[in-house]
Amino acid sequence: MAKRVLRVRGHSSVGDAAAAGQRRGRASHHRELQRIGAAVGGEASRIGNEALIFGLLAVVLSIAGGIGSIVVVHLLIFLQARGVDFATAVSLGTIFGPAQVGARLVERVFGNRYHPIWTMVASCTLMAIGLLLLYGAIPALILVILLYGAGYGISWVGRGTLPLALFGPVRFPRLMGKLAFPSLIIQALAPSAGALLLEANGAQATIGVLTVFATVNVMLIGSLWSLCQKPAGAQMTIARSGWLSCSLCAEPSERARPKSVMAKMPMAKRMRNMAGIYPRN
Repeated sequence: MAKRVLRVRGHSSVGDAAAAGQRRGRASHHRELQRIGAAVGGEASRIGNEALIFGLLAVVLSIAGGIGSIVVVHLLIFLQARGVDFATAVSLGTIFGPAQVGARLVERVFGNRYHPIWTMVASCTLMAIGLLLLYGAIPALILVILLYGAGYGISWVGRGTLPLALFGPVRFPRLMGKLAFPSLIIQALAPSAGALLLEANGAQATIGVLTVFATVNVMLIGSLWSLCQKPAGAQMTIARSGWLSCSLCAEPSERARPKSVMAKMPMAKRMRNMAGIYPRN
C-alpha cells in the first residue's frame, strides 16, 4: 500500500510539474505575441490618408459584392435575353463555378509575386469587361462567363488579402468587420433590387446599369491604387528577392534584401514593401 501511495504521489508531482511548464510556456508565448503585436500595430498605425483609403476600399468591395449577387441570381435570365434557350443557358451557367476556381488557382500560384491590390484591380477589370461584352450582345457567351467568373472569383481573395496588406494583421479583424458590414447589407438587398429593375426595365437595361457600376468600380480601385503609391518621383523596381519595392524611398539596406531577411521584417512593413506601399506623412 505504501508503495502504491508513493507511486501515485510521484505521478501527481510529475503531472503538476508538466502542467506548470505548459502554463509558463503559454505565458511566455503570450508575452511574445503581445510584443510582436505592439510592434506591428505601431507600424500599421502610420498609414497616410487612412480614412480615405478605408472609405474607397469599402465602396469597392460593396459595389463588387452587389454586382456579383445580382449576376449570380439572375444569370440565366441575362443569358436567355441574349437569345439562347433555357437548356443552353443552364449549360453555360455551369461554366461560372469552374471559372472562379481556375482564377483562384492562378492567384494561388502567382499571388505571392505581387501586392494584393493588383488582385483587386484585375478582379474589377475582368468583371467590367465581362459585363461590357454581355451588354454588347457578342455571341461568344462562354468568353463572357469565363472573364466575369474569373474576376468575381478572385474578388473574394482580394477582399481578404488587400485589407491585411494595407492595415496590418493586428487591426485586420476589427477593420475587416467594418468593411464587411456595408458589403453584406448590399449583397443581401441587391438581388431584390435587380429583380425590380428587371421587371421594370428589362434585361438589357439591367445589364447596362451593372456595367456602369462595374466601370465606376474600376475607376475607384484605380484611385485607391494611386493613393497607396509612393510620393511622386519615386521609381519602382523589382528587387532580386522578387518583392516589388521602392528604390528611392527605401533605406539602402532595404533595396535588395534577400527573402531570408524579408521574412524577419514585421508583417505590415513586409506587405507594404511588396508594392512600395509606405505610410505617407
